[in-house]
Amino acid sequence: MENKKSGGSATYIVAAIVLAVVTLTSMFLMYYSFTLTNKVTEESNEATRDINTMNEELMSINRNVLMIISGTGNPDNLMIDISNSFNHIYELDTAYKELENNSELTLRRYDQAKIFIDAYYNKIADYQGTLANIEKNQASMKNVYTQEIHPLQITASEMFAAASEIGAKYSAQRTADMYRIFYIVEAIMGGILIIGEIAIIIIARIAKRNRREMERRAEEIAEADKKLRKSREKMSDIAMTNILTGLKNRYALNDDISDLLEDDQFNISVFDMDNFRSINDMYGYDFGDEYLALVSEKLKEEFAEYAEIYNITGNEFCFVFNREVSDSQAVRISERILETLRTPYTVFNINVQLTASGATYHYLPGDCVNVASVLVRLDNVIRDVKRNGGNNMYPVSGI
Repeated sequence: MENKKSGGSATYIVAAIVLAVVTLTSMFLMYYSFTLTNKVTEESNEATRDINTMNEELMSINRNVLMIISGTGNPDNLMIDISNSFNHIYELDTAYKELENNSELTLRRYDQAKIFIDAYYNKIADYQGTLANIEKNQASMKNVYTQEIHPLQITASEMFAAASEIGAKYSAQRTADMYRIFYIVEAIMGGILIIGEIAIIIIARIAKRNRREMERRAEEIAEADKKLRKSREKMSDIAMTNILTGLKNRYALNDDISDLLEDDQFNISVFDMDNFRSINDMYGYDFGDEYLALVSEKLKEEFAEYAEIYNITGNEFCFVFNREVSDSQAVRISERILETLRTPYTVFNINVQLTASGATYHYLPGDCVNVASVLVRLDNVIRDVKRNGGNNMYPVSGI
């Protein structure tokens, strides 16, 4: 009897020790996962605040430059404010790079934005003397601002927005990973409790009920996780697609060809509708939207087999031709695209015909540091086409 009692006591002691070890281990792991999750969240929030603050400083710089050009305010004081804003941006840049939980893709987008900030800073520095004597140079500085300074600020802001969006997604993924660790810890606890029921009948009954409850919760979590994954996939598709036309947007273009710029060559064409604003002014925005939707369907119907098609702005379309399409074929297909764009379309029983201006580019490895630079070169050529009357297509040359 004493041996049985001793054996029973030993069983309870072993069970108690096992339960204590499991409890302490789970508490440590849960504390670790909770702490790590908080750290990821805090650094993500800090990264978002830094990027948003830098964007605000960029807008402040832009406002001050506009005030100087328009002759509003004291140029010397405004230049000091511009300098202070740049100093603040570079201070935030140092703090941002010290954060540990940014993904490689987030940092790459951020570095692209930083390139344009540096170019923006250097461009303003180049024209600092001219801005200081704005009364003598007001007309020329308006052109410089429109063509050289403002595009750099816009591109940097867009890159910041992309970096912030990618960083948020990465942080959400890291947080989900931490929660998975938490659930694994719970599962381990449940497994050890199930083993303990062999020795202790009462614990076995409690463990059995707990196991059923955990299975039910696991099914609910699995179902919720399945719905969450589907929701994220839909959100990703929406983020990369122009809702009106159903075509991929500029962010999708950036993701698709960024990795090709250094080592690959390809053919790319961009087309912009001439005088599209007149459609909206004359018939309204609903009419203009329907017109763009019809044009997009026609483009997909005729050219989707030759190229990936993007609607990078409202009335601007980009075509990245497939590898099997030769250089000469790409030029001929681009000419057909131009014809398709200037074909009459019937919208709400009204016949509308617009022309378009285009640019073609046979890209060679290393021509540009990023997708924004590629588009800038194409857009510059399109502006030349429009200055010469539009309704035509020029190649990008002199690279």
